[in-house]
Amino acid sequence: MARRVGSHELSGAQRVLHERDPEAPARAHADDAWDDVQALLCWHPQSIDIDLLQNGREIERRFKLSWWDSLIVASAQSQNCTVLLSEDLQDGATYGGVTVRSPFTLSINEAAASYTARTPRSRHPPRGRPRKSVEPSLTTESRE
Repeated sequence: MARRVGSHELSGAQRVLHERDPEAPARAHADDAWDDVQALLCWHPQSIDIDLLQNGREIERRFKLSWWDSLIVASAQSQNCTVLLSEDLQDGATYGGVTVRSPFTLSINEAAASYTARTPRSRHPPRGRPRKSVEPSLTTESRE
């Protein structure tokens, strides 16, 4: 499943991360942040336009979501997404045809294979002491 993101997610989040990271002052430069944003543009992010903002406002009012969450849902709707992966929104909630799933609780099950794979025997000897074998000729009757 391809993931599309809104441009507000890319530029805003990247800029905040670069400005708040005290451990990496060299990366706090605007040019470094912009280089990261350009690398993420291959995902074809949703542009913020008046239609997206109006749809986001309607979602915010109707579903009582935060402004940023409503913009994310509006972006998913405008890109005809049916599933939105988010850890912030309620898992399983549906907003106008977009179903939110948590990436941490979502499991994808595949049908079992119609064949069984054989486990090959190792070419190497087993580790540890060799097992003691009991010889069949040594029984209590033959000792007498």
